[in-house]
Amino acid sequence: MTKWPAIFRRRSLTLSQKLAVALAALLLGLLVMGGLTYRTLLASSETVALVEQSTVPAVAASYEIRINVSEFSAKVLSYLSAPGAELRASALKNHDDIGLQQQRYVQAVRTAQERELGEKAGRLLASYRLQGQLVMYAADRLQLEVDGVVVIVRQIGSLIDAEMLAVMDASSPRARQKYDAARGIELKTIDIAQAIRFYAQDASAAHRTLVLNTAESLDHELMRIQLLPLLAREKAVVEKATVIWKAVRPQLIDAVALKDEADQLHRDFNGQRVVLERLFDEGGMRAGAAQRLAAALQTLQAHQARLQFAMVLGAAAGAGRRSGGLPMDQPHGAPRRVQLELRRADDCLRPARCAVARIGRPGF
Repeated sequence: MTKWPAIFRRRSLTLSQKLAVALAALLLGLLVMGGLTYRTLLASSETVALVEQSTVPAVAASYEIRINVSEFSAKVLSYLSAPGAELRASALKNHDDIGLQQQRYVQAVRTAQERELGEKAGRLLASYRLQGQLVMYAADRLQLEVDGVVVIVRQIGSLIDAEMLAVMDASSPRARQKYDAARGIELKTIDIAQAIRFYAQDASAAHRTLVLNTAESLDHELMRIQLLPLLAREKAVVEKATVIWKAVRPQLIDAVALKDEADQLHRDFNGQRVVLERLFDEGGMRAGAAQRLAAALQTLQAHQARLQFAMVLGAAAGAGRRSGGLPMDQPHGAPRRVQLELRRADDCLRPARCAVARIGRPGF
């Protein structure tokens, strides 16, 4: 029978030796687990810092830019139809917020590609904001021009009403003919004032045609009444009304041209808005921020899972107070730094998840 060397012979360990081996294995396991936990803590801290300092600010800035662009566009369109000091101040606030958020986006991003994208968006936004101001300036000029035309045209109507219609005797056929002609002039002045107001608010082809046709009708009415047998006083009134109308008619045509110019500026403004929306929605500004944020969220969630697992193992190994182990949501025996880091990750994840949800909406 072969005899094995003494070193290979099986020997039974004493109780103290078994306890020493078990304790050594436990300490070795705890040491390895502690190292892994510390490494996870460092990675989690770096990810949380990146999300807090760069990703979330960039996402928030891009979201605010997109919202302000939409609001600025809507307010400029409303201002073009109905200028007002309050609406202009609100639009200018969006105008200033766009520039502020664009600067925050450029400061928050980390990569050269994102910084280049932010600078490109900044150039487009600067042109877009300037175009919006030009539209509002054109709307102000149009409003002044239309108000001037309406005042003068109404003066013509008031002159005809006070100096002719109020003193005319329409009992005879000839006098009735003069009365109807004068009444036609007064009605045409009312029609012109309404038509130019409508065209300033709604630049449709029908309203434009209505303005020009009504102006030609007033020309015709003034010529027609001069062919009638007027009294000297009546003739003087008609000549005065004709002089006033000849003076204001070019101003009416200028108002129509100003409206056409303002509408063209607004079409260019809308074109720039479409380019900006594509840059945000398709050009990578929103998508890139969303992808980075989603990746950071996945990393943080993985760190959270590892930390929770490590906390439970550490509590179960070190405490020995519960025979059935500890539940995942109550790691009482875990190190305090691990608990604090886990809470910090939770605090960072909560607004980040909200940002991802907002970015994912179709109306972003």
